[in-house]
Amino acid sequence: MRKPLVFIVEDDLQTRKQLSYIVHSLGYEVVGNASTGKSAITKIQQSKPDVILMDYQLRGEWNGIETTERIEALDWKTATIFVTAHAANINQKDLQNISPDGFLSKPINPEVLRHAIDIAAKRIISDLKIEHLTGLLQMVNQESTLLSQHYEEENPLSFLSDTLIKIRGYISVWTLVIDENRRPIHYTYSAEDDSSNKDLQKIITKKKLPDILYSQLDLKNNITIVADNPIGGKEDGLYSKYIIIGLSTKQRSTGLMGIRIPYSMEITEEEIRILKGIGLDVGLYLHNQHLEGEAYQQFSQVFQNLPDYCYMVNKAGFIIDVNKAAVKALEYKKAELIGKHVFDLYTDVSKKTAD
Repeated sequence: MRKPLVFIVEDDLQTRKQLSYIVHSLGYEVVGNASTGKSAITKIQQSKPDVILMDYQLRGEWNGIETTERIEALDWKTATIFVTAHAANINQKDLQNISPDGFLSKPINPEVLRHAIDIAAKRIISDLKIEHLTGLLQMVNQESTLLSQHYEEENPLSFLSDTLIKIRGYISVWTLVIDENRRPIHYTYSAEDDSSNKDLQKIITKKKLPDILYSQLDLKNNITIVADNPIGGKEDGLYSKYIIIGLSTKQRSTGLMGIRIPYSMEITEEEIRILKGIGLDVGLYLHNQHLEGEAYQQFSQVFQNLPDYCYMVNKAGFIIDVNKAAVKALEYKKAELIGKHVFDLYTDVSKKTAD
């Protein structure tokens, strides 16, 4: 089992420091602390701890129980252990709306605390692993058909980003398309906040991938790396990590996918394998789009220079393109023909001929 992440909510500064020292000495990682319920909520949403050590009496308008109610309403599993000198004053009815993992009396016995944290952390980490496996199965089932389902959409990559965030609980996902010289030419992003957009803007402003990314990432082999934040710097990676995936085919590198994940989220070898597969799928999709674009340009040149007049229509029968000969023969401007239904065009031409 990985090292549990612990958050301390305690209104007394000296007690908070003492608890932090004890937790560190027991081999756990303290990811934050707070003296009020409101500040605890904000910090816990960022740090996503496994175990919270909660004082009953806190500064501000919420006590420990009221704060725990709000924490349990968050979209994140965590265990709460009450650490208080006022256990006798707690009303049992107030506990009906929460599910604490234990009550410890002050002063704290380190071995009792170790035992309580271990039990609570094992339960939470086990629950998270079950969610993780379920998310992986959903990801495999949905991702394989996602691009094909939305192939006709203007931007199918945004559907992929949204799905990965929804299924797996990533913080943000961005996809960056690059040319042969590593210059960004297109991007999409989805996020719970504006973090991924800031990262992308840093790349786009420089008009080239950062050397740190290119030096660490073998795009053609879809190597995945996890770092604090290779784009934004250490300050942006305080509560999160990054997965960078190369989008490529055997022929060429087509871009990058960046995934920001919670600091406490475990990434297994199976998930890495799946993400590499997604990278290959997206890389192939982008490569095919590139080939289709080149093929259409070649076809368009031939089409425009055909001696006989021709026009292209969609499935509904509306004109989507005409060649030069058609504009000349039909005596219409090209803009007048685009969007016109072929039946209406046939009717107009018949009237002109009759006249």
